[in-house]
Amino acid sequence: MAIIHFTTADLLQTKVIDADIYPTEIISVGDPKKSNTGKSFSIAVEFVIVDGKYKGKQKTIMFNDGVSGNNIFGDIQMMPQTMLANVYAAVQGKSEPGTEEFSLDTEELLHKVIDVFWATDAVEGRLTNKITQFHPHGYAKSAPAF
Repeated sequence: MAIIHFTTADLLQTKVIDADIYPTEIISVGDPKKSNTGKSFSIAVEFVIVDGKYKGKQKTIMFNDGVSGNNIFGDIQMMPQTMLANVYAAVQGKSEPGTEEFSLDTEELLHKVIDVFWATDAVEGRLTNKITQFHPHGYAKSAPAF
């Protein structure tokens, strides 16, 4: 018989956490990948909560240039690629991106901690977590209460 060890981080992946703002690190940023149809590109970005009772909870978002909303399909969360500008603004300590054109080197996002709003959502008849907002680290201390 095999012995399988489950860490706290493993077990958090099965838990729907309370909706709130959590300090969250960007732990990986994938290369752009073309969809099977060839009509869009996605970049996978993995986030992990780094403090508090849900430390270790992870979520991967596919930022895609072919979607217009924040949606979950099965277990995959997708956001418009333009939302990466909001992530980058948060990394830079800004509440929102400016209006000047820029190019983003995704390497600049790696291992940065920002404050992220983790929401709950019903998908296909079950509750799940999804990320909805990105803020500069420290925002949660001054954010209005729900």
